[in-house]
Amino acid sequence: MRAVDPVSLPSRPLGSGSLPVVAVDLDEVAVEVAALTALVNGVEIDVRRADVLRDELPRTDVVVANIELPVVERFLERLVARFAVTSGYLESETPAVSGWTRVDRLELEGWAADVFSLTAPRASYTMKL
Repeated sequence: MRAVDPVSLPSRPLGSGSLPVVAVDLDEVAVEVAALTALVNGVEIDVRRADVLRDELPRTDVVVANIELPVVERFLERLVARFAVTSGYLESETPAVSGWTRVDRLELEGWAADVFSLTAPRASYTMKL
């Protein structure tokens, strides 16, 4: 998966001029585990409970989502980002989404991950920081 330039991913701590890293999950336990994992590893991440299909989304260049195919498809329909890296579905499945172009795909042990580039302008969805 070479389509997303790693420099575009936030690599600096919060407050250093880059957009913060924001992690969201619907499951409260997943939110707690992500926050604890970040703390243990000394990584500064804003972890929140949110529904990616209903709540406002963070403003970012790159989104990484590991969720099942129907949610990926609905999520991408409302997402505004330059790139989306998606996974969580079988290699026999391909997200069907308008406004995005698939630029890379990785298949491993029956699972797939795709990189999409936004091709159609969208209204802005943002999560209040």
